[in-house]
Amino acid sequence: ERVAIHLRWEDIARQMGINDIPNTYVETEKYLDDYEEKFMVYAGTNVHIANATMDLFLGVIPVRLRPMCKLVVHALCPPRLRKSIGFPTPHWSLAFFIEYSLKVAGLFVRYFCPPRTVPKCRTPRQPIAVW
Repeated sequence: ERVAIHLRWEDIARQMGINDIPNTYVETEKYLDDYEEKFMVYAGTNVHIANATMDLFLGVIPVRLRPMCKLVVHALCPPRLRKSIGFPTPHWSLAFFIEYSLKVAGLFVRYFCPPRTVPKCRTPRQPIAVW
């Protein structure tokens, strides 16, 4: 899967005219880590955009649950991202609980839920006439 991911993005880069792309997935991963370490830094604008985005996503959550959901979002963010957008570091036990809860949920879906025979779409499969 990792090789397929790399090949897909390599193809997209070539279509965009980007020539100096890494040759392997490992090289791509190192390039991205180096890039993030250099450019993913704290700025006040990052905080503003991160908070606005979180408010947008949590807008569908009941008001009383939003503080707890914000803690979950903080725990789901990788450390470098969390630092660059000014989110607090969550307690290690919360991060551990969330990470392993997601893994357990994934295992449950993988082994106990039958595959879908029909895609689940939130929008109509047929185009809607606009005239």
